[in-house]
Amino acid sequence: MRKDKEKTCQNPNCKKKFKPYYNSLQPVCSIACARILAKIKEAKEWSVEKAKRKEDLMTHSDYIKKLVPVFNKYIRERDKHKGCISCKTSFVKNDKATTLEFKKFDAGHCFPAGHYANIRFNESNVHGQCVECNQHLHGNQAEYILNLPDRIGESSFARLMQIRHQDMKYSIPELKAMIIKYKEKNKKG
Repeated sequence: MRKDKEKTCQNPNCKKKFKPYYNSLQPVCSIACARILAKIKEAKEWSVEKAKRKEDLMTHSDYIKKLVPVFNKYIRERDKHKGCISCKTSFVKNDKATTLEFKKFDAGHCFPAGHYANIRFNESNVHGQCVECNQHLHGNQAEYILNLPDRIGESSFARLMQIRHQDMKYSIPELKAMIIKYKEKNKKG
């Protein structure tokens, strides 16, 4: 008679205690549980395969769409205590109490992403901007450009002015690397 130790069935729906009948590596208590466990493993493998296939089909614009919210979240978090780059407001009075709370910020571009795709994800070109300035005043560009050198420094501003017209397109590997980079920065947040 075998003296194998009692094990717990690896079927997540069962979890019964059993003594292995076939060998000490037996993962489940019965053939029914073995079938269920096999189906679970097959579903996990398919899920991984499907994700890989989906990524293989992604286009350049798909990667940009995936990067935009991650990058914008980083910018909003980075600048949440600095105030709007254009109008410099950062606090709004809460109607319910006498406390102050932060105004909602967008990630506003000094040089619009549609016309300056090469610096769309350049941190010197994107700053926290209140919804009023970014959306209702179409970026409030005049004030943005006046305040930008104070925020990033004269040399960074001069560099941004220099590179804004350079022809450049992000490659898919660069976009993938940026997605990973900004996801990590957001976690550290």
